[in-house]
Amino acid sequence: MLYFEGEKEIPSTKRGCKGSLETVAEQACRNCTNVKNRQAKSRDASLEIIENIIQEKNLNKNKILLIQLENPVDKNLTGLIANQLVAKYQKPVLLLNKKETEDGSIVWEGSGRGYDKSELKDFQKLLNASGLAKAEGHENAFGASVLDRHIEPLIQYTNNILKDIDFSPCYKVDFIFQSSLVKAEDIKRIAEAKTLWGKGVEEPLVVIENIKLTSKNFQLVSAMKNPTLKITISDDVNAIKFKSSFDEFQSLYLPEGCVTINILGRCNINTFNYVTTA
Repeated sequence: MLYFEGEKEIPSTKRGCKGSLETVAEQACRNCTNVKNRQAKSRDASLEIIENIIQEKNLNKNKILLIQLENPVDKNLTGLIANQLVAKYQKPVLLLNKKETEDGSIVWEGSGRGYDKSELKDFQKLLNASGLAKAEGHENAFGASVLDRHIEPLIQYTNNILKDIDFSPCYKVDFIFQSSLVKAEDIKRIAEAKTLWGKGVEEPLVVIENIKLTSKNFQLVSAMKNPTLKITISDDVNAIKFKSSFDEFQSLYLPEGCVTINILGRCNINTFNYVTTA
């Protein structure tokens, strides 16, 4: 598309730029970005409401997180929101909107997302095997529907059949480094291959073991609502965790002495003021 007429100039639709020209590519990129930002804003607003429902109804006590929404969320967002919930609660999620059928009965429809870092590798198969839900799609990403009268039996069924499943995350890692031996060159070499990662060639996960946190190498570098944590491992190797919390910082921070931890993450390169670190 870029080679076809991406560089063609057309009247700008950017606010405050009436009468100016811009390329087709520039306009398309801006429009896509604006749509994405609106989608993210709507997603986050719905997510806040859903989080309140989870807390008020104590839904996290069950083996799967089944959320019934009396006020429907945009069906184009249910999958995105379900992904967010899976990442936070680390268990399978059903996010369902209420729908009334022509005969007056109630059915709950929406999205299902499995937690593929657990022992349960096919959430869709489990739901269909129950006879209490219909799920169509991929093993851990699909559309789902449940009759109103089947909601409680489905929760009981999954609680029973998954009672011995531990949903603690399990990661297959590619490299394990000791904190005293890790080198920036190793991290950079992995990070520089980022154009290779994709479906079937997943981005490598790296563990760094025996990191000693002290007041000198562990800090909050951003004190916003979801603060960022920074751990200095060596002069040119740092670990950054975005969207952390003050509780997490306080649980690990000691004014005196140290706490020893292991971290799991991905490799990146950062350049600031002409200084490059891993």
